Amino acid sequence: MNDRCSVHTRTVRLAQTSVLLTAVAIAILAAHGASDWSQVLAVTWWGLLAVAVTCSIAAVAMALFGDMPGRRRLNIALLSAPAPLTAAGMVLFVIAWFAQNTS
Repeated sequence: MNDRCSVHTRTVRLAQTSVLLTAVAIAILAAHGASDWSQVLAVTWWGLLAVAVTCSIAAVAMALFGDMPGRRRLNIALLSAPAPLTAAGMVLFVIAWFAQNTS
């Protein structure tokens, strides 16, 4: 029973870490704006988002393939959702920006 609790705890912590890293990335974007990023800032920001998405995927995989109640799985999935959604939105934004500025 103790091992099951530790797996549940680790899974929830991964999801919480994903939310925290996504919030930090969004706060950096809000504080700095979308223009004139240095290379260091861009690498740091995309790195934060990549780690958030990785934690999110790991948490959802552990929830889906682990022995957890449905409600806990749903909570983990909802906690994990902001990172991939933010990453997808930013990738689409970058593609649109490049398309607009290169033509």
